[in-house]
Amino acid sequence: MAEENKLNQTPEITPAPSAEAPEKAPTTGELLGDVEHYDEEKDDWSTGYYGTGSRQQVTDDVFHKLETGEEFTRDDFIKAELALQDAKLEAGIDLEKEKSPGLIGKYHDWKKNRVRHRVNKKKYLLLCLFLGWCGGHRYYEKRYVLAAFYTLFFWSVVPFFLCVTDLLIALPMQADENGDILI
Repeated sequence: MAEENKLNQTPEITPAPSAEAPEKAPTTGELLGDVEHYDEEKDDWSTGYYGTGSRQQVTDDVFHKLETGEEFTRDDFIKAELALQDAKLEAGIDLEKEKSPGLIGKYHDWKKNRVRHRVNKKKYLLLCLFLGWCGGHRYYEKRYVLAAFYTLFFWSVVPFFLCVTDLLIALPMQADENGDILI
């Protein structure tokens, strides 16, 4: 009898995630951000600049589609993302300061926000060519920890390959009117 009930039940079919729709639907907090009052001031959303009414209307439409099971299209996701970004800007949340997750994200954040050093291009390239194997160009750049690494391991091949990489990075850089580059 239990087997007949299992056979008579229709199996639940979950739609496969398409390339256009996101895998996880945004939550109310993600869409609305910290802003609760939308209709007090006229902005680009209320004038229809983004092809819709207000941010509130966009979020209401998205949540209506999610509740009724309608298809969540790519355009709906883009409108919701624009509403989120606009709400974050209005709330004073800096979009550029959001951190990337994980170790690779931390590296990219460091790479994007690290302090760059102004050095003379000709001196840097000459030091890289002749003293790069022991970190001479890194001492000139005032990156002493990395320069000490080059010096400590000069006997291995690693600083040589790092020096060649540094040379290939600095060579195509355009120097300013003083002949300096940012490394």
